This record gives sequence, structure tokens and C-alpha cells, in this order.
Amino acid sequence: MKKVYQNISITAEDITKGRVLIHNKFFFTHLHEFDAAWTLHEDGTVLQSGALSPLDIIPQGSKTITVPFSKPDIKPGAEYWLRISFSLRQETDWADQGHEIAWEQMKIPFAVPEPPVIQNSNLPPLQVEEVGNTIKIQNEHISIEFDRTRGVISSLIYHSQPILANVDGLTGPELNVFRAYTDNDEDLAKSWYEADLDSLCHSVDKFEVDNSRAGLVIITTMLNHTCSNEAGFIHTSTYTIYGNGYIVVNNHIEPFGELPVLPKVGVHLAVSGALNNFQWYGCGPHENYPDRKTSAAVGLYQSTVADQYVPYVRPQETGNKEDVRWAALTNAEGEGLLIVALQPLSMTALHYTSHDLDAANHIHELTPRKDIIVCLDARQLGLGNGSCGPGVLEKYEVKPEPVIFGYLLRPYRPSMGNITELTRIKITTK
Repeated sequence: MKKVYQNISITAEDITKGRVLIHNKFFFTHLHEFDAAWTLHEDGTVLQSGALSPLDIIPQGSKTITVPFSKPDIKPGAEYWLRISFSLRQETDWADQGHEIAWEQMKIPFAVPEPPVIQNSNLPPLQVEEVGNTIKIQNEHISIEFDRTRGVISSLIYHSQPILANVDGLTGPELNVFRAYTDNDEDLAKSWYEADLDSLCHSVDKFEVDNSRAGLVIITTMLNHTCSNEAGFIHTSTYTIYGNGYIVVNNHIEPFGELPVLPKVGVHLAVSGALNNFQWYGCGPHENYPDRKTSAAVGLYQSTVADQYVPYVRPQETGNKEDVRWAALTNAEGEGLLIVALQPLSMTALHYTSHDLDAANHIHELTPRKDIIVCLDARQLGLGNGSCGPGVLEKYEVKPEPVIFGYLLRPYRPSMGNITELTRIKITTK
């Protein structure tokens, strides 16, 4: 609310040249009473910063200013952001000196070269072994197992570090279209239960293995997730496993039958509790949703999985992050799993399943899991105001429509180099 109500608006005019329009929305306060500052970020890292001269903008007045940043050395695949903020020059009865009263973040559309690409022809080979219903693919970088009967990854190990866990049968990525209803969701939640979105049944319609090319193996699965009313979802996944440990996962989710507005569309997976350090590049640092992210700047943030939980009086959906470009879950040594979105995703990482949150009526009824449940969502329903007003605006609804999205799973350890730079590297199947 503070961000939405701020009394200074900041909009880009010619942002590549630093030209920005400042509008003073105050009725009685001159902007020269505040300190103004700017920062230039590259993928969440500050490159340049400085102070602006006091702005001579009267109440209700506007002025175009030029922020004196220098064009940085543009790195392939990077994003650049300009942030301008205003803060109190002097202490007041209601806030300390330096308290920020307004800010804006603007993306700078520099001509950014394409990121570097790894060619699969240079990757070490993979060994494929089939034992019963288990497909095992491995070399010195990766050991991954698929369960034919379930059509999912059952085990993933990077450099002797187990990445996946087993939480109530959940291991590798599986379709997820349910969230623990929020107070604002109460009117919608009944339709979710009636459609069995919390308890879909699934069968494996297709499971194919292609190891015809050196340095990679492709697993294609098609799972049929059904509700009791014969509606449901066809989830087709293509897992491309590379000899360096990268796994590119492309998803196509096709709803069918009569379905309500959905809580979300994506996948969830269980990750080892040893990987409790959480870092992400996306909206933050606080939780945010499609219609609640105005105050959540895109940035590089560090936290723990435990701190992602927000203790609402009645447990419910919590801790979501929007527009996530990449995220890392690592252990005390900084080693673990790096997730790179092929397009920005919504994400949560919690020590609770959605069913844990949904079943509890009070905070004390919750017991954190040892392991971690990660949700990667192509779409997450907005929050709306349904507990005391109108519901979710139509543009923030998740309609039962086809969805295509993807992400990359890969190993990470500090010796590999700067994590942000690593996330810009692409890989090709050509």
C-alpha cells in the first residue's frame, strides 16, 4: 500500500539516456525537501550509484531530469535496471532521517547480445541402464533415475549430493494445480475441491527414451491427470539430460472437460532439506503475487527456506515469488541445485506441502517437514479481495487453458564461478 500510495511518480521517457519524468503528487510539499538517489543494476547487482541534486519541483508539478549514469559494458544475456528513490532529509515525528518515501524501478532496454551457448557435441557421454521399471542415466557429473510406472524422476544426484527427496510419494516434478486456499479464495475453493484439484489421479500414457545422440538423453512422458467428473489435464514433459548435468524440462499442459478457475498451473517437486539456503533473482524480498507485486522490485535476494513461510493466523498459501528468472537451493557449503526458468515463473520453496497448509486451521497445528517442497508455476492465481470485497480481476485469473513452459535444472558449486553469470549460459540440442 505504501508503494501504491507514494506521492512521487517516476516514469521513463528516454531511459537509455537516463531521461526520467518526475511528478510531485503532493499538494503542499516541495520535492527539494527530500534526498534523491539512483542505482544502476545488472541482474540485481549494483554497478553504479549516486545522488541527485535537490529537485525544484513544486506541489503538483512535473519535471524531466537526466540521471547521470554511464552506459556499462553490456554482458550477453544480462538485464539492466535503473532505480530512483526519495528519502527524508531530516527526521520527522513519524519517521527517521533517511526513511524512503518513494521509489521506482525501470528496465533499461539496452541492446544485449545473445548469451553464450554450450554445444552438446562437446559434452561427455551418458550411460543408460534399464532395470525393471527404473531408467538410470549417469556419468561423473550426474546420476538420475526415472520411474516408468509413475512417469517422473525418482532420484537425482549431483556430485554425490542427493538433490531430490521423497515427501509423501512426491519426488521429481509433477503436475500441480492446487494451492491451500487463502482467505480471499474461500468462494473459489469449493469449486477446487469439487473438481478434485487437490487429489488428481494420474496414469502414464507414454514413456519414451531416446539416447541416439552423443552427450544427451531425451525422456518424453505423457501423464493423464483426471478428476472424478472426467475432466483433467494431459501433461506432456520432455526431459533433455546432458552430459554436464544440465536437465532441460519442457512442459505442455492441456486441460480438458469442465474445470473452474484454477489456483495455479505448474509443477512441484521435493528437494533435500540439506539445501535450505534459498537465493533467487526475481520479485522480492517479501512474498508477492500477480496482483500484489507493485512493491516487490526485481532483484537478487538471499534467504532460507524456513523464512519463506509467512505465519498467517489461519495457514494458507504463502511465500510466493513472481517473475523468477532463476533460483538456487544450496547447502552450508554453497552446493546444490540451480533452477533457471526458460521464461519468468512463479515460485515457492517451503517446508510444507499445500495439503499441510490446507489441513491446518491454526499455526500450532503445522509441523515443518525436514525436506523442501518447491513449486514452479507458469501461472499463479491473483489474490483479489474476496474476503471483504470483489474477487480476482479477470486479467489475474488462471483459466483452464493450454500452458507451455520450461526450466533448466543444473548442479551448482562455488568453484564453478559466479552464479549469476552461470545462469546466462544456454545449451542447445543441435
